[in-house]
Amino acid sequence: MSGALLRAAAVALLCGLAGPVAAHPHVWISYHLDLVFDHARLSAIHQLWQLDPQFSSMLLQDQAPGHRKGQPLTAADIAALRDHAFANLAHYAYFTQVWAGDTPVKLGPARDYTAHVTGDALSYSFVTPLAAPADPHSAPLTIGVWDESYYVDLEPTDPESAAVSVQGDSSCRAAIAEDKGHPIYFGTVIPLAVRIACP
Repeated sequence: MSGALLRAAAVALLCGLAGPVAAHPHVWISYHLDLVFDHARLSAIHQLWQLDPQFSSMLLQDQAPGHRKGQPLTAADIAALRDHAFANLAHYAYFTQVWAGDTPVKLGPARDYTAHVTGDALSYSFVTPLAAPADPHSAPLTIGVWDESYYVDLEPTDPESAAVSVQGDSSCRAAIAEDKGHPIYFGTVIPLAVRIACP
């Protein structure tokens, strides 16, 4: 795929300019999750995404053309990224799935978005609240962050431990493992998911 076509396709998916394309994956994102508990129930997921350098460069050129390497993003840059790139992810539920047992859990609109640049990588920070808090003591919770089409490859920053932390309920533990129950990309890819266990 040529550089021009790759640019158009990547921006299309994450900025809502066109439909999906066939080649997979073309965008790579690493994530860290902070699981926020309120009265022993999961109420929100604070997500930190780091985009790959090539896609970071594309977004910055398109949405923050005045940004200079090594300088912090301005409030206007962050607003443009939010309104013209990040906001479109609402159509994909921010690539975030939550289940209580086998029952899907609805998410509310994302909030508290901000962005920053470290080196060549653009990062998003935002919160995805649950529409209603979920009790992992009643049913085990599973959280998946993935793109069903596998155009975007989302992976935890450290699958062993550091990609997830728990806030507000020290009795619960989170672990990352393959989720064979929710294969993606026509059943050919087994994604990683977070499983929350509480005594």
